[in-house]
Amino acid sequence: MEQRTKLNEAIIELVHQFESNDPRGEIRFLGEERILDIINYYEQDEQWEKAMEVVEIAIGKHKYQVEFYLAKGRLLLRMGDLEEANQILRKAESLAPTEIEIVILRSLILCEQEQYEDALQQLQDYKVIADSPQHTRLLICEAYVYEHMKDFDFMFFTLKEALAQDPRNIEALEKMWVSVELSKRYEESLVFHRQLIDIDPYSQHAWYNLGHAYTCLGEYPEAINALEYAFLIDDRYEIAYRDCVELYIQIQEYQKAISLFHEIISKFGVEVETLVQLSECHIHLKQYHKAKKILMKAAKMDPFNDEIFYFLGLCFIHEEKWHYALNALSRATDIEDSREEYQVQLAFCYWKTGNLRKASKHFKEAIRITPEDTSNWVEYLDFLVHTNQLENAMKTLNKAENYTVDTDLTYIRGAIHLLTGDRKEGIHLLESALQEDVTNHEVVFRFNDDLRHDKEVSSMFRYYLEEQKK
Repeated sequence: MEQRTKLNEAIIELVHQFESNDPRGEIRFLGEERILDIINYYEQDEQWEKAMEVVEIAIGKHKYQVEFYLAKGRLLLRMGDLEEANQILRKAESLAPTEIEIVILRSLILCEQEQYEDALQQLQDYKVIADSPQHTRLLICEAYVYEHMKDFDFMFFTLKEALAQDPRNIEALEKMWVSVELSKRYEESLVFHRQLIDIDPYSQHAWYNLGHAYTCLGEYPEAINALEYAFLIDDRYEIAYRDCVELYIQIQEYQKAISLFHEIISKFGVEVETLVQLSECHIHLKQYHKAKKILMKAAKMDPFNDEIFYFLGLCFIHEEKWHYALNALSRATDIEDSREEYQVQLAFCYWKTGNLRKASKHFKEAIRITPEDTSNWVEYLDFLVHTNQLENAMKTLNKAENYTVDTDLTYIRGAIHLLTGDRKEGIHLLESALQEDVTNHEVVFRFNDDLRHDKEVSSMFRYYLEEQKK
């Protein structure tokens, strides 16, 4: 691991030296492997033009080195210039007729052209003469073709075959979790990756894939355990850390998530997204001062990130600092005005500060953005009822039922009828809602808290709750 880190640092230093000098002059003094390192660096960073610049210089110096023609073909493929890529491969073939990379690149070009059967046939033909490592590479390429064909079952089975030949093949392991997600073969993935771990208990990629399968099956403690093994084996395995912290958040283990976030920051540096997620955990734990401190730091790093100001607004709402919350949420909606949750919270703040006109405007905007989301209608109805706009609330309920069908709306309609004195219809609506779904009956108390002490309503609720238990 230390050796790999030093190697990465050496490559970065090499790139810096290359960029700070005249490129053509600098290349003269570099060997083939060093030049390929620079090309690979730019490729990984998706700096295609820079990589192509180095390739052209390298071909000018090493006219008979097939590796540079292959690198150029690969770049042209990524840049979408398929015809020129084919021409370069023909030159490479004249230098090394049996080079496996030529077959793979040509198959990938055919795949991009949606000539899938031809791509698979090319790979199949070469398998006859391929040795074991080459055979594995051909299978990985074949899996890529199946992915593009959207034949995710064959993608999965092909990668299984590749890993049966080479259980430690990182490329196949990295593609495998994608194939599992697409094919939804989670149970098979569990069995298969346990077998791989029996062969190599220190395969962080196999542990990661196992964790991914457990996650998809909703077995979160087992998933966390597997992901922890992955990053304990390789403490630079960033995606395993990040997936693990997401699971902690999902199961509401916010303190554990916070600890892991700090570990991520210490190992991989501070990123705005990480700080936002970290602040959200503190908000869930009602640690608003800590959350605000983190968000202020994030805002200095990225003053145009809407989520930062949204979560700042939430902190101020919880602290009942309405004007501060208004300022933060207004900033969030100025940056991004199509998030309904921003609009709802902004409306809530205007309500609390007595600006009912603006509150109504932003509640309506949230509904306009996602009219199928019942929760937005509920928030607006809550506002209307508690500001004594009962007639408007009834009209809004009628509109809501054109967009969403939810028992909550029936409960609310019943609560409003009881508020207006129409007891018979109110009781009838509550009973209809209870017959349909008893689980969310307490929504009525949000709209009419007096119903907690209504004997008839309480008796009816108890009856249906008991019926549900049977």
